[in-house]
Amino acid sequence: MAIERFVPAERLIQEALDIYTKQGNEIGMAEAYHTFGNFYKNEIYHTKFARFYKSLGTYDGTYMRSIDNFSTARALFEKNENYAGVTKCLIGLGNAYSLRAEKDKACVSYDDALGFYNKAKQKDPSVRLPILTKYRDAEELINAFKQSEGCQ
Repeated sequence: MAIERFVPAERLIQEALDIYTKQGNEIGMAEAYHTFGNFYKNEIYHTKFARFYKSLGTYDGTYMRSIDNFSTARALFEKNENYAGVTKCLIGLGNAYSLRAEKDKACVSYDDALGFYNKAKQKDPSVRLPILTKYRDAEELINAFKQSEGCQ
């Protein structure tokens, strides 16, 4: 996705999901669903590739595919007590709700993300989320999202 190769990216995510499902690897499945969540909320999917996916009849301009995938990933991570995974899904959900202009749901997701991040830190004080931004940790990132959304 980072190099705008969405068609092979989607295929590879699906292949990974199929493999993890066959193996019964719920964490792997959760990672694949999380990646699909990011895929379906990516700006390039909604701009450069929208026409292509519309021609296939698979385009979702509502961000619901993103929300559904993040929700599925969250449930799998939570079932396996992987609270860092839950945290990143809740951040993604908050972003998707924000893109849908559903501020209240975005704020709830960000608040829940902070709660699960703290739970992850209690379980493992050295926990880190892979954050590819200027923010030094998940808490700072989540608070920035909350501020930009105008959450209380």
